[in-house]
Amino acid sequence: MEIRRVTRVEAVNAAGHLFDTAPAQKATERFLADERHHLLIAYVDDVPAGMVTGVEMTHPDKGTASRPGQLATGCPVTRHRAV
Repeated sequence: MEIRRVTRVEAVNAAGHLFDTAPAQKATERFLADERHHLLIAYVDDVPAGMVTGVEMTHPDKGTASRPGQLATGCPVTRHRAV
């Protein structure tokens, strides 16, 4: 398994099956353009198998922290076990 930070719309579209609905072009572009937004995709044999999104938020009293957004796995992941 390899985990990559995604910065290209094409990679998001290729992992579209991991999202609740197909990624929208404009929303994807906006998400990727914001350096505070993060998308990590896990690949098994170069096939998108899972993903997680996160957002950095700055609070006046707490500073900057990352917050998870969405987490999903695809069918290939269920066949692999961590050793």
